[in-house]
Amino acid sequence: MWSADNTSRTSAGHNSNFFPESTAPLYFWIFSGINGLVTLVCNSLVIFIILKRGRLFRNHSNWLLLSLATADLSVGTIMIPWIFVCFFDSTLPCHAEWNISNIIFDMLLHISVSNLCIVTMDRYLWVVFPMRYQDFMTCKSIIILIISSWLIPASFQTIHALLEFKLSQDQNVNAEKVISAIKVTVFEIAPCMLMLFVYGHIFRICWRHSRNISKINKSLYGKSKKEMTARYNLTSTVKVFCAVIPVFILCWVLAAYREICNVYASCLVPSHLVHISRLLLKGHSMIDPIVYALQKRDIRKEMSKLLTDGNMDEIAGINESNTRDGCVTSKMTKVKLIKRK
Repeated sequence: MWSADNTSRTSAGHNSNFFPESTAPLYFWIFSGINGLVTLVCNSLVIFIILKRGRLFRNHSNWLLLSLATADLSVGTIMIPWIFVCFFDSTLPCHAEWNISNIIFDMLLHISVSNLCIVTMDRYLWVVFPMRYQDFMTCKSIIILIISSWLIPASFQTIHALLEFKLSQDQNVNAEKVISAIKVTVFEIAPCMLMLFVYGHIFRICWRHSRNISKINKSLYGKSKKEMTARYNLTSTVKVFCAVIPVFILCWVLAAYREICNVYASCLVPSHLVHISRLLLKGHSMIDPIVYALQKRDIRKEMSKLLTDGNMDEIAGINESNTRDGCVTSKMTKVKLIKRK
């Protein structure tokens, strides 16, 4: 069997399952630990803010971000800790010839990718069809998209597990090739092409609008705040395009290359490339909340309000305490003066 982490359990020269071999370098464990911690903190923060602030939760498009953050949080809380536990405790059944953990890990990664695709589609419709966005992204359609993004990968991996358990070894080899071809095409190559097309088109539209607005403002007012705002919007799009797309494509192209190499070509992938690919596979769950959620204007605004409200409550509590202490001090002073008299 081969997983999205692309470790073969049948080919010589590769380790037996999803988990890194005993010669894994120190940087792999350090970055895996940092990745798990940042993934946990950032995604938990996004989930808390969306659920805490009713204004954000009532915005149906934020349900997509909530679903994405939940999927990424599952990678940080289930997949990464389990890899550490299984690696350092050889008595656990993680290293068996057939184990459910590889299928669960594949499912978690593919659910995260599916949610990222629907968030990307939501951004694309909002930019390209702003007047018809509400017609496309209704409450019902958003719920259907969220359910599909979880149900399709889960169903695929369930079928994969049943086939591996039921088929004989010879039948399983042929079935594995078909399943790997579907997995690479649907969950790895297709999302990369989708992300590249969508953000390339968004970047082109924003650049064209920014250029037109700059020309109009320059002819009417010279350099103005509107021009600066247009440039800022273009800069934000460029940041997303430059930060997310190369990492995402590199992550899944490497994963697809390793899986094709293991299943069809039986070629040997260098160990450092294997470790880097594994880190990137888990790393996009750390990047997603920072780029997609924490850079969103309404979420940043509600986050600042939440922090401001907390600070104001703390200041009010201190003032109230000081006021009470002042009253007590004043009363004590009056009592002392009466006694002296």
